[in-house]
Amino acid sequence: MYEDHPWIPGLEDFVREADRQHVPMVGVCFGHQLIAQALGGRVEKFPGGWVVGPQDYTLDDGTHLTLNAWHQDQVMVAPPQARTIMRSPTCAHAALRYGDHILTVQPHPEFTDTVFRALFHERGHSLPPAIQQAVEEKTEGAPPVLQAQFAQFLWHCLSGGRIGQAIG
Repeated sequence: MYEDHPWIPGLEDFVREADRQHVPMVGVCFGHQLIAQALGGRVEKFPGGWVVGPQDYTLDDGTHLTLNAWHQDQVMVAPPQARTIMRSPTCAHAALRYGDHILTVQPHPEFTDTVFRALFHERGHSLPPAIQQAVEEKTEGAPPVLQAQFAQFLWHCLSGGRIGQAIG
């Protein structure tokens, strides 16, 4: 996000306008970062390096869940209007909620263990050796537990309802 790509400012303008109009949005990984940056947050490389594989997260209500992650960039400062609803020791702003119309997450709830392992098989060689070894030692899978919640979030937004306890 801190990289100077010519298409990022236009995409950020789009996000700001969609937010202004309360258009429902869900952002995952890069989308999480882009939305946060567009709305006043700060994205940087995580000082601890790569965060890859099954990671343990805590939701605001104290619920713990494991999701697959694959990133080194992350939201370091959340936008003022965002509420952090999920965190971990390696990702302080792992999920952000903006009112009733935007939900973003840094990890990949769409990555089943099978999908993650296939990605790791194809791209894991590009990671530092210590990260490769740590990922290979992790055996717990991370099912796509948030997909239904994302769908519920968007449905409530599109139908004009409030999401209440649906997400955070």
